[in-house]
Order: sequence, then structure tokens, then C-alpha cells
Amino acid sequence: MQTTLDPISRAPGPPDDPVAAPPVLRPRPRPTRRARVLAVVALLLALLVVAFDWTWFRPLIQHYVRQHAGRSIHFDHLRLGLTSGLDPLVEFRGLQVENAPWADPGRPLADAGLLRLEFAWQSFTGPRITVNRAVLVDARIDLERSADELRNWRLSYPLDRGPGRIRVLSLDATRSSIRFADHGSAFDVEAHVTPLPAPVTLAATPALPLVKHLRLEGRRGGAPFDADVDVSAIQTMADTGQPFALRGQLRAGAGRVQLEGSATDVRDLAALDLDLSVDVPHLDKLRPLLPALPWPAWPITGTAHLNKAGDVSHVTALQARVGRSDARGELHLDTRDAAGDVPLLRADLRSATLMLDELQAGLAALPPRTGPPPRPFDADIAWHAARLTRSAMPWLDSLTVQAQWRRGKLALAPFDLGAAGGRLAGSLQFDTTASPRTLALDTRVNGMRAERFAIGIGKARGALQGAVNGHAVLRARGDSVAALTRSLAGTLTAALQGGSVTRQLDARLALDGGALLRSWLADPSRVGVRCARVALEFENGRGRLRRLGFETERVAIVGGGSVDLGTRTVDLLLTPQRKEAALLALDRSIRVSGAFDKPVVALTEPRPASAAPACADARD
Repeated sequence: MQTTLDPISRAPGPPDDPVAAPPVLRPRPRPTRRARVLAVVALLLALLVVAFDWTWFRPLIQHYVRQHAGRSIHFDHLRLGLTSGLDPLVEFRGLQVENAPWADPGRPLADAGLLRLEFAWQSFTGPRITVNRAVLVDARIDLERSADELRNWRLSYPLDRGPGRIRVLSLDATRSSIRFADHGSAFDVEAHVTPLPAPVTLAATPALPLVKHLRLEGRRGGAPFDADVDVSAIQTMADTGQPFALRGQLRAGAGRVQLEGSATDVRDLAALDLDLSVDVPHLDKLRPLLPALPWPAWPITGTAHLNKAGDVSHVTALQARVGRSDARGELHLDTRDAAGDVPLLRADLRSATLMLDELQAGLAALPPRTGPPPRPFDADIAWHAARLTRSAMPWLDSLTVQAQWRRGKLALAPFDLGAAGGRLAGSLQFDTTASPRTLALDTRVNGMRAERFAIGIGKARGALQGAVNGHAVLRARGDSVAALTRSLAGTLTAALQGGSVTRQLDARLALDGGALLRSWLADPSRVGVRCARVALEFENGRGRLRRLGFETERVAIVGGGSVDLGTRTVDLLLTPQRKEAALLALDRSIRVSGAFDKPVVALTEPRPASAAPACADARD
């Protein structure tokens, strides 16, 4: 049997044999005559655009600008062409453009030896024109925006006050100056670009040598600032994702900021990788430059590394001093919150010293805030301060806290205060979203030294010694400190361990005149405290003494009464029970009443004696 094969059929053989079944080769379709013609026409048009001397259109362009903007324009040469990436470009040489009549009369809008604008093709069909790269050589550019939103660079529609329609992504300037003035915000800055004598390479950016010097001079709100920065060849402004290297110093008043590293798309702050050094003698002097930020009257010095990528910023290797306080550690800010509108701040800080009075005074001196409220944020903060000082609380020693702030809810869990040689540790919850706001505190006291406080009749420091241990479980509701205090409820218990009192205080509590006289004359020894306990039960800011007992070898004190946190007053009745007869003793009770800071101590009729002191059978 004979088999006939056509030119493109395969030889007979097993249908699934890869050797016997070579692939079928089909001819590639040829371009049509019409497609070839279009390609040739496009090429000829491109060659015509590149080769044509567009300077011949100078009279038409001058007439157009005169008719629409009422200004003069001149250029020696105009070229339209394509970049190496086949993007369109427009190049002017010897360009001079008159400024707007309302702008600075002593400056032209443009006076450039060379101005080249490299465009993106796709931008011509969108709402904005995108300039991939602007090149300036021997140029002076003056960009001004009036208080009523006119722009001096708009030549086609000079009265248009709408949003900008041209976006410049990168800038390559040589021997040029660019000024930008926003008369509505009292902001005016001018940049001068000059070449460096020789390229300088930074260790962090070896592929981006520094080749230009950028000198900035400006004012914001009447406050001057300036900068000297060495930069690499091209400065990216927006949407490029390309970094440029920089090293220099920013100055405002007596403040200095040193920076070295790289930045990407600085108008959008897309990315930063910088080593920073800050020395600002008066932080509040920066308020005119950035009025939206709070600037307390603090001196600040420090160093840190700043890394920012998109919405995430990291401040690491932080070592700073604020006044006489210090901090070291790291900060992280992430604005990509899952809810879409609340940034998250994380901090892990350590301080050798925190001067709370100084920090509080700087915050208290801030001017009243105007304008819209600040944007809310969440926070996770871990802070350890080895030394904590505040004049109103001299017994404070140190602080360790884990703080979490979520959507208006604060949790200190745990916190640990070094207080009077001991510890005050526990948790605190504060909900600002509730109405009224709620507070819950659960804390324990361990080993706080009583001698760190002014305790006892006459407030003699050291009259009472020993370690104070206790436990407080408290809750409150209210929209102010006063309201929270007036609503306080819960329990508080405390006891003294290894305690002692002076002979003088022991005699005073026993109302023993003879023992008091002997203590004054020649007996500096101390008396051991066998028991000292107190238990308070709070309701609506008023604490009722559920138990109060105090006992030494010579006297036992039983008592009752209350404290009122709302009015900051106390009303206690203490009755001594002497364990031995005393010749000059008084059979009276002691009443302590009045304001916390100035209580009145008086003797009253004695309370009926109890068979057993209140602390004799205490089991706390």
C-alpha cells in the first residue's frame, strides 16, 4: 500500500513518538502592505521632528504667549526630539521669559542657558503632564504663587487658580538657582546649585557620588533658615523610586541638623536612609518654620538613624538629651493601619534620668492649639527610666512601663514604679471612649520605706521607719480629674514590716508627758513597732477606715474615721491604750482633722477602751 505525503505533513509512524513526529513548521505571517506603510510614515515623521529646526516657530510662540499671558518670551534655539528611551523632549537654549505682573518685578520667570524637559508619552492623554526629568544649565528660575492661588508659571491660562497640571519627577540642575515663593503661607526659599571641585563618594551610597553643592536660603513665617548640602547628580522629586545621595547641614536660628545618606522622591518623602545629628538650644524657636507641630521650650541634642520606606518609618540608634533628661532606643511609625486611618507608633526607650518637672513645664508653656484636632494614632510604648524626679513627689525613684493606646483606650500593663526604696507595681486601664470615662487600678506596694515620707505628729521625717507593703484595687468614672476623684471606689490595705518609731513619737502617741520629757533630754533610741496596719474602703471618693491599728511595746493605738479625696480632708480619731501606768499621762483620744496638707491635731474625750487592739488579730 502506497502513502502519499504533502510538503507539510509528517512521515508515518506512531502518533505519540516524539522522534518520529517532528513539529509542524508554519510560515510566520508577513506584515500587510498597510502596516509597512504606516511604520515607514511613523519613522519619517520621527526623523522630521528630530531634524526640523523648530526655532522657525519662535514668532508664533512669542505671539501666543503675548496674547494669552501678556508677557514676552525669547529663545535662541528650540529643539523637539526623543530621549534615548524614545520619550519626547523639548529643549530651549538662551531662554528668557518675562515674569507675571504681580510677581517679583526684579526677577524673570526664567533666564536659562539650557532648559530641557523630558516628558512621558502617557501623560499627554491624562489630566496631568508628567515631566520625567527637567535639566537646567546656567539658569535662574523664579516660581511664585500668590495669596489668591495664582501661579506665575502658567502662560496659557494665567488666571487659572485650579490645582497644578504639571508634575516634575526629577531635576538635574547645574550652575543654576531656583526660587519658590508661596505668598499665602509666607514661605520663600531659593536654591543655588554649583558643581563640586571633585566627586565625593559616601560609604553608604558608593554608586551615587556627590558632585554638586546645594545652597538653600529662605524664610518661613518671618523665621530664616538655610542649608548647605552636597548632592549627587539628579534629585528625584516624586514617583521615581530612585534615590539620590546627600550630606550636609540644615540651620534655623541657633539650631543645627547634620544629615548624611540618601533620599528618594523628597516631595512625597517616599524613602529616606539618613544618619542624623541634632543640636537645637531652643526647640520652640522652630515654631514659625513648622507651625503645625508642637514645639516645647526644650533644648535638644542627639543622634539617630532614620529609615523610611513608604508609610513605615524607623528611628534606630537613638541617643538624645532633652534638657536634663535623656533617652536612648528606637521608634517605629507605621501609617498603614488595618483600619485605614490610624497610624501606629511603637517605642522602646531607656533613660538614665527623667526630670518630670522640666518636661511638664515645657509642655505647659505651649500656646493654645488652633485649627483642626490632631490626627488620632495608636501606640505601644515600653520605657524604663533608672532615675525619676519630680519635686512634688520626691519619693519617686524609677519607672518601668508597658503602655498601650488603642482607639482611645489606655492600658499600663504592667507598670512598675520605684518608689521610696520599694516598688509600686500593677496595672491601670483608662477608657476615654466610655461616657463618662472609666478608670481601673490594681496595684501592689512592696518595701516602700516609711522614712522617705514626713509622717507622724509634727511631720518629722524619719519618725516612723520600716517597709510598707500594701494592695489597692480602685475604680472611678468621670470626665475630669475632679470627677474621677469624687467617684473613686474600691479598697486599700497597707501594713508596716520591720518598723520602728522614735521614743518621742512613741511618747506622743501614748500621751505620756513623762516619757516625752525623757526622750527630749537623753534618750535617742528607737522603739520597735509590733504591728501597724490600715484598711480603707472607698465609695464615691470617701474612704472609710475599716481597720486602723498601731502597736509598740508600750502602747496600742486603735482608731476610726474617714478620708475624703474630693475635698482632700481627713477626720480620724486615735485612742491610745497604754500597757503600763504612767504618772504624767493623759486619758484622752487624739483627733486629726482638716486638709491633707495642714491637718489639725487636738485632744478629745477618750474613746471607750477596746478589749483587744484592732491589729492584734489582723491577718492581711
